[in-house]
This record gives sequence, C-alpha cells and structure tokens, in this order.
Amino acid sequence: MINLTKILLSGYYGFNNAGDEAILCSIIDGLKQTIPNVDLVVLSGNPEETRKLYNVRALSRVNYTRLMFELNKADLLISGGGSLLQDATGSLTIPYYLSIIKMAKLMKVPIMFFSQGVGPVNSKMLANMIKRTLTGVNSITVRDQQSADLLHEIGLSNVRLTADPVFFLQPVAKQRVKEILIEEHIPFNENGPWIGVSVRPWQGQEHYVKEIAKALDEIIKKYNAQIIFLPFEHSRDYEVVLQVSNLMNEYSHVYILQNQYRADELLGICQQLDVMIGMRLHSLIFAARQGVNIIGISYDPKIDAFLERLAKTAIGTTKDLKASKIVENLGKILNDVEGNKQQVIEKATQLQQEAWQAIQIATSLALGDCND
Repeated sequence: MINLTKILLSGYYGFNNAGDEAILCSIIDGLKQTIPNVDLVVLSGNPEETRKLYNVRALSRVNYTRLMFELNKADLLISGGGSLLQDATGSLTIPYYLSIIKMAKLMKVPIMFFSQGVGPVNSKMLANMIKRTLTGVNSITVRDQQSADLLHEIGLSNVRLTADPVFFLQPVAKQRVKEILIEEHIPFNENGPWIGVSVRPWQGQEHYVKEIAKALDEIIKKYNAQIIFLPFEHSRDYEVVLQVSNLMNEYSHVYILQNQYRADELLGICQQLDVMIGMRLHSLIFAARQGVNIIGISYDPKIDAFLERLAKTAIGTTKDLKASKIVENLGKILNDVEGNKQQVIEKATQLQQEAWQAIQIATSLALGDCND
C-alpha cells in the first residue's frame, strides 16, 4: 500500500478570484513536484469546482466536522497564501482563518503560514489574537517586508521573507492563448503597443474610473495603443471595466475579456502585453512574472509592498490618481521597452527563487522535519 502524505490547504479558495486561484494552483503544482505521493485537501467556497479544476480533494470551508476528521490524519496544514489576516474586508476574516490554525494546533498537526501578505490590522484585539495563534506555528513565511514588519510589531519572531507563489506558476501553452484570443476576437497582431488594464471596485470609484478612462484615450491617440481589459475577479471587476470603457472616446482600440479564465490562461495572455496598468495585485504579479512592464495603482498597502520588491512605486492611489501621471509613466516605459523589461525580468527571477523556498519548507515539514 502506498503511503500518502496528506496536506490541508486553507485560503480564500473557490470564489473565482483569479489571484487566489493562481496561488492555489501554484502551491498544488509545487507540492506535486516535490512530494510524488501527496494527498491534497483544499478548504473551498466551491468544493466541486475546486475538485474539477485541480484534481484534488476538497471540502466546504465551513464544514468543521469534516475538517476535524481530515486534520486528524494530516501531515501538515498550510494556511495561505494570499491576504488572509487583514480586517479591511470585515472583522470576521481574521478569526475565521485563525480558527483553522487553532484546530490544527489542538490536534498537534504541523502548521505552515505560507507566503502570506499580512495587514492592515486595525484592531488591537485582532492583533493580539494573531500573536497568540501564530506563536508556536512551525514556519511563518510572508511575501513582503511590510508583512514581516507588522508581524514583528505584533510580537512574533522567526518570520521569513519569501515571495508570492504565483511567481512559479506556469502559463498555458501558446496555442491555448491563441485560441482564447481568437474566441475573444482580440487581434494581437495589430500594430501599436498592447496595454493590459486591471480595475476593481473600491472607494473613490467615481474619481479613478474617470481618470483611467481619460488616460487611456490619450494613450491611444498618442501611441496608437490597443487596450485590453482583464477582469481578475470577473463578477466584481467587469462592471468597473464597463464604467471605464463607456467613458472612453477611442472605443475602436478597446477589447474586454468577456469570459472567465483559469489563472494559467490569464498568465499566458499577460505574456502578450507590452505594459500592464493594474489595480489588482495579481494583475501586476502575473505581468511581472512574464517579464511585462507594470504600472501600479494603489488601493491597499499590499500593492505598495509588492511594487517595493520590484524597486517601483505606485503612480497614485484611488483617491489621488491623475490621468497625466499614467500617461507620463507609460511614456517613460515605451521610450525604453526592452531596457525596462530586462529590469522586471531580473527582479522577477529573484522573486521566483524566493517563492520556491516556501514549497521547500512545506515539503520538509510534511515529510517530518517539524521546523523550517
């Protein structure tokens, strides 16, 4: 009988968010490479879809009875990646993810806090809860320096800096990308730079939507650019995409991905771009992973934290964004596309190596070395 190594994965999975699904896909692929006989169980918002997409076992993220049963036989709990410990989206997010870790601690299952982005944590009570729960966890890894600093401030030591696991995600074959573009009627053979755009709903939406639309019109006129909108969380982002595109005058140069795609498919599409203008964190990560120049718009500290790792800064926030800054930054990139691209590739290669370290730590823990 084959001895299986059982690992449970806890995160924001099964909600059709391209970034989080990319994280899950990356971790699954990585663990399957390093542990041939691995039995992966994902806590998901949509277990059936997760099973089909990744060929793993999955259970409802709120089925605590089944979770306890699975934990009882687990070799490792992986919490993450993603931005799980933050209270910007509500006060129940942090307690939920910590409750899974508490169960694993109670059952003496090794635990890895996997390349997460932490914060903001505005509640002192929740900060104390994080400190108590993560104390004694076998390995704590984070994807950016700000997250490490926050955990140190909270009172945790032995925090290791890695990188977002999406940096070792592999894109689909070029033939599949070609098929998608044909299905979407997107002529990537057209002249002019191809500019990817990722927007999302957030506070101050009326302001930044107008500024982005104004900037894109100017970019089209100035550079004969082609614009492709990529909704990363389709159900939420698509409406904002329409708001931006409806304000534009140069609509003949605008394309919108109409269908929802897997993370590796979006990654392949990003490879076709010259520049990505992004609000969504993983739009920027996908582009950088493929060596594509990026322009980041900050709505959350995690955007600034990631850009810092590429030695870049955001061109503005959702509150103070100006169309002129977008156009100006794009112009600088287009003046030396290859030189700027090489800088991105060098940084992304380094981050890819750091991201893989987290898989090596998880593998070691799952196979019996209880400290990284």
